[in-house]
Amino acid sequence: MLRQDSEGHTTPSTNTSVSSPRSFSTTAVHPRTGKLPSITLMSTRNFSHSSAKDLTKASPKLWEYHRVKGDPEALREYYDRKAERMKKRYDENPDVRERTKIYSRRRWDVTRTNEGFRMAMRIGAWVRTHAWVREHLPWKTHHPLLYDEPVEYYCIGCKYVRRGGLNLWWQAKRDVPETGTDAGSYLCHGCYVPKDNWRAAMPQGYEDVNTYDEMKARGKRLGVTGVAEHMAVNIQSWCLRPWVRDLPWKTYRPVYFENPAQFECATCDYARIRSAKLRWRKIAENQGAGQSTETHICHNCYTSPDWTEIMPEGYEDVRKYRDLLARDTQIRGPDSAGKHMTNNLRRVRDNIRHWLQRHPWVRQLPWKTYQPLCSKDTALFRCSKCSPARYRSLKMWWRLRDDTRDETLCHSCYIEAHRTSLMPEGYEDVETYKDLVVRKKQLDNQGCKH
Repeated sequence: MLRQDSEGHTTPSTNTSVSSPRSFSTTAVHPRTGKLPSITLMSTRNFSHSSAKDLTKASPKLWEYHRVKGDPEALREYYDRKAERMKKRYDENPDVRERTKIYSRRRWDVTRTNEGFRMAMRIGAWVRTHAWVREHLPWKTHHPLLYDEPVEYYCIGCKYVRRGGLNLWWQAKRDVPETGTDAGSYLCHGCYVPKDNWRAAMPQGYEDVNTYDEMKARGKRLGVTGVAEHMAVNIQSWCLRPWVRDLPWKTYRPVYFENPAQFECATCDYARIRSAKLRWRKIAENQGAGQSTETHICHNCYTSPDWTEIMPEGYEDVRKYRDLLARDTQIRGPDSAGKHMTNNLRRVRDNIRHWLQRHPWVRQLPWKTYQPLCSKDTALFRCSKCSPARYRSLKMWWRLRDDTRDETLCHSCYIEAHRTSLMPEGYEDVETYKDLVVRKKQLDNQGCKH
């Protein structure tokens, strides 16, 4: 402190005494509302004089928070009102929107490099995707619960009911008096995984695991039930190949869309927008009475039964893609999709596309059952094989030569459907463009420009 002497000079004060901090009154009413706060104030010994605050001088919003923070229902209503207030500000004020975007971008730049944040996201993805991770791993204090639709529970970490609900919850296994945890209480995923010590949230014996491959290997070594049988992710990647979708599936067959589409799952009755590129359609002969031939289920519901029930007929013991190719060659013979895949069918498909798009005379060759349609701009058609119910915009299509049926195929489906008859009549053994030109000259079609 500074003091001023009789001559007007300012000198440091030698008085080192500090005035006593202001006392808090637990019966003080709010100066604007006249209500009593239903809180217990901490002793003034826990505060320095500079940080001690009189609750009666706090803002109305802060005072309201302290008043309701002990009541979960009132606290939830407080957060709902706050969310509506913030949303209104965001919608009406461009400056608020810009500041929010900047803050979100900076926060993401920080959190994405944080190991605890990344591992919390990984643990959540493993639990949501793999049933054996949820059901058979030795989780320590809580076990995960995954719901098809968001469910509202009271989170003992957040101290209120999560508005709108969550699909993933963690339920306590037993009472923990030290932390005040009761058996059957719930934690949201963010509260369950501590960002500063994420290994504490891992199952017993998996604390040093960082990736899913490591977790799967550890589970196999420890003999965890279901880890070797759960191959839903593998099936999903296999079904990206059209020849796999043509295998003799038993009750449902896979239908793949290049763009995600919302649909209703007949099993879980939940409109799944995510992972909607792949769905499973009921095979017509397996339809029950009164069921539509367009019955679909999501990939998670299809892969939930035993492995032998969901694999195609004759492929029940297959676990790896190379074994799938070998089994397909064994069953279908030399014209199997597996053989053509090993002979680089993709290269043949790309070559045909390039020849047709770059050389107009190739389109006039005697193609056998379908005629190519190529254009500089995209054209809208429906592929009779992979997308019979919706239009697609592509630059290349194949139209059936038979005038009695209006049937078109996309290029990928044409290649898969005509593996043994891809090339035009008389050009079956051609593999390069140079050979194509030579063969055309041999067939006395010298009038073409190429």
